[in-house]
Amino acid sequence: AGVLALCLWPIFDRLQPRLGITGAAMVVTVAAFLLLIIPAVWVIWSLVEQLSGATATWQKAFSNLESSGRLQQAWNWAQAHAPLPSLAEFQRQAGAQIDRVSSSLTDQASSIIENAAIFAVKTLIAFLALFFFLRDGHRMRVFLRRLLPFSSEQRERLMTQTHDLIAAGITATLLIALLQGTVGGIVFACLGIDSPVFWGLLMIFCALIPVVGSSLIWLPAAIVLLAEGHWIRGVILIFCGACIISMLDTILRPQLLRGKTRTNGLLTLLSVLGGVAAFGFLGLILGPVVLAAMQSLTALLPEPDGLSEASTEEMP
Repeated sequence: AGVLALCLWPIFDRLQPRLGITGAAMVVTVAAFLLLIIPAVWVIWSLVEQLSGATATWQKAFSNLESSGRLQQAWNWAQAHAPLPSLAEFQRQAGAQIDRVSSSLTDQASSIIENAAIFAVKTLIAFLALFFFLRDGHRMRVFLRRLLPFSSEQRERLMTQTHDLIAAGITATLLIALLQGTVGGIVFACLGIDSPVFWGLLMIFCALIPVVGSSLIWLPAAIVLLAEGHWIRGVILIFCGACIISMLDTILRPQLLRGKTRTNGLLTLLSVLGGVAAFGFLGLILGPVVLAAMQSLTALLPEPDGLSEASTEEMP
């Protein structure tokens, strides 16, 4: 709720003069609920229905790949020049990983559905907290400033930098990943690929990985289509993946992070993975928050003697 309030604060700030503090907080809270929870419930429901089909589709695709003579020749050539396993062993390992991911997602989705009452109560509490964070945000900021044991300049610097790092680590990264997964799922659905919700969700998680990102999903899918002889669909998927899905990060990230402190991509990835390992699904948010807080606090440490910003710029 606190992170949502931080991300939605600019919208709340614009509505406040027209609707008042309470009215603006209510409108933003209801809008956030409709835009986040309803799609999330639909995704979870669709995911449960498509998981078994996704696993079967993956296994069938690898069976077709194994019987492809051209692919077998290409794999044999690559195996002679690189330490690669046999195609059958690769099929077995990849299928085992997909089964493991499918089982994990099934457990998570089924758990939410089975504990729908608990999920509803937690959701209600979160959005009630969001309303109060928005309505009383100004007073909370004043109270937080009084709690921080720093000088006035250090307090403002800490709060500003933490806000920017959270925006960089959560708002931008997760929003871009969500957009890439959504667009990827739509492209998969338009091309007639089974279980587009499942593959779109996997693309969201893979989009958090630096450099390769969502191409870990759409590129193998395009290779499978080409190997099966679906040339037009394969070429279309490669074009959409390279020119639309992957370009979302290149286009949107500079706009979302304009004028804000940025964090290292590797640290962001490790914070997400570590957060998931420590806190579960909420670690997607809590991990980057912890990273942002630690980076802001360490930025307040005094510089070692003889080391300044000018000298660090000259270092390789």
